[in-house]
Amino acid sequence: MKENTSSVIFQEGFKITSSVMKEVHAEIYDYAYHGRPCILFGPSGAGKEFVARYYYKVFKKYSPVKGPFLTHIAAKITKNQ
Repeated sequence: MKENTSSVIFQEGFKITSSVMKEVHAEIYDYAYHGRPCILFGPSGAGKEFVARYYYKVFKKYSPVKGPFLTHIAAKITKNQ
């Protein structure tokens, strides 16, 4: 696979140069643009919240959704919640 020299730069300052990560970025954008639901999972520090915030930002741009982005740590959910 040939590496593309162009890069994707997020508003937050992150830069993607890997062609594989560019594909991941495009897929996240596609899901958000079309309002497709998705579940993000992975180990702590994998970037799930960053991806979720990006998804929400794109989704909010193309849909009538209102309100802030909310986070919740699933590990802190108890049986009574």
